[in-house]
Amino acid sequence: MTFRAIIAGGLSLCAVSCISADDGPTSSARSAAFPDLTILGITYAYDHTYPGWTSIDFTLRIQNIGMAPFDSLLYVSWTGSKEAVRGGYYTRTALVNYDPSGPSVKGKPIVPGDVIQVAVSSSYAMLDTNIVRFRIMTDRKGMPGEAGRDLPLIDESNYDNNAFTLLICRP
Repeated sequence: MTFRAIIAGGLSLCAVSCISADDGPTSSARSAAFPDLTILGITYAYDHTYPGWTSIDFTLRIQNIGMAPFDSLLYVSWTGSKEAVRGGYYTRTALVNYDPSGPSVKGKPIVPGDVIQVAVSSSYAMLDTNIVRFRIMTDRKGMPGEAGRDLPLIDESNYDNNAFTLLICRP
């Protein structure tokens, strides 16, 4: 399955490096039958479609390694801001699994073992570092106060594996 939050064309590829697939403990793992989403990997490409404007298109591979289906709305947050990376918060968030044919409070289901691909984009100008942090937002970590209040809290068996730090090369 492929879900797209923002679509763009005219891509040129660049190498991908993972610094870390975890940004530290956020909860204890639970043994109950809950979904458990994790980011398996991320690829990216620079999009130079529009003169004077460069965006970066990221494709995340997310797997449900839990014991139950995930059928909630799924938000992914990311940042490429030095200040946000140091402060442990995120500057961008996108809903990535909305199902327009289904009920408005549910997302497309991700059954245990399934891997989905989701795409998000960011303006190159918004990145002031070559480190980009991503997080599956099921527990609102990194979204304090006003920014996180509208995000759902979703039961997962393990929140510790929801983050991924990517080192990108400049175009």
